[in-house]
Amino acid sequence: MKYAIGRPREGVTLNGNEWLLDDKDKLITFDTWDEAVVYVKEKITQNDPEDYVFSIVDEEPKEDFPLVLSDVPE
Repeated sequence: MKYAIGRPREGVTLNGNEWLLDDKDKLITFDTWDEAVVYVKEKITQNDPEDYVFSIVDEEPKEDFPLVLSDVPE
C-alpha cells in the first residue's frame, strides 16, 4: 500500500480530492503513513496533518485536480 497527500476540492468531500503532484505532474507517493504525515507537517500544515494523508492502491488518481504547494496558505 502507498500513501498520497490530498484534500477535498473546495473543502467538500463530495467534490473528490485534489492531489499533491511533483513538477512533472506525477502523484507524489510515500511508502508509509508516517512519512506522508511528516511531509505534511514540514511542508503544508501542522494542524491535523493526518487529514491530508490517504491510502491509495492506484498511483494515478482519476478525475482529480492537483494540489500544488503554491495553493497552500502560509
